Amino acid sequence: MGYHLFLSPHPDDVVLSCGGLIVQLVARGESIEVWTLMAADPPLPLPASPLIDRIHRRWDRGNQPFVARRREDRDALSGLGVGNIWFGDWVDCIYRVGADGTVLYPSDDAIFGDVHLDDPLQHTDVSEWIWPAGATIYMPLSAGNHVDHQIVRLLALRAAIGQPPAEMWFYEEYPYSAETDEVNFAHAGQKGRLSGAGAVQLAIQTLPAPVAARTIPLAAEHLNAKIEAIAKYRSQITTFWSGPSEMATSVRSYAQSVGNAIEVAYAERFWHFRE
Repeated sequence: MGYHLFLSPHPDDVVLSCGGLIVQLVARGESIEVWTLMAADPPLPLPASPLIDRIHRRWDRGNQPFVARRREDRDALSGLGVGNIWFGDWVDCIYRVGADGTVLYPSDDAIFGDVHLDDPLQHTDVSEWIWPAGATIYMPLSAGNHVDHQIVRLLALRAAIGQPPAEMWFYEEYPYSAETDEVNFAHAGQKGRLSGAGAVQLAIQTLPAPVAARTIPLAAEHLNAKIEAIAKYRSQITTFWSGPSEMATSVRSYAQSVGNAIEVAYAERFWHFRE
């Protein structure tokens, strides 16, 4: 039985991108663990930021929304059969501040730009991130360029140095990897959000070594379980869709588009280092 560790920047990233594969691994009796890293409650009083105010209104979960977001993540992952779930003590990028107390990421454009030079998370000691030899580690590809995804990928690759060999898989972050308009639905930045194949290829170019695609076929029941799990992120649905029905249609359409590449009905795509 293999060991599979999924690294999720936020509550929802792994289910959105890897939910179908997780269902398959659970059915095979594989050992699965999910670390949701940016899941801590923000400090009170909240940093002064119109972006925080806007996002909290959209989530509609008060000034401590990650209480609900962690619960949603547990419910979604448990519904897929995952029992080993761990939440990190880092806050989402919208709450992180510099030495003078001002927010490091005050806008949508900043969230999807470069990691701030003063962001402390990029220098985090990850010496305690240890996994067994032969493990498969799943981490964000950073399609879409979200700063939290960039940081998790950076730290995971750093943690792999000097450890027993592990298979490193990069998941395409849905919906940033989609060609449709989900990415722009709730973002108010001045720059257009890079999405779809262009976002995926740009992220691949920033990896330290060449990668190859690995496309995983999904049966209808795998995709249905994934959609049911995504629906449990009630606070997040309006980030990308008008409601659960549009979410289900979009997720199914994207899985079909990925499956078309290998002539199957539905699929999820990952990337791994070439040997």
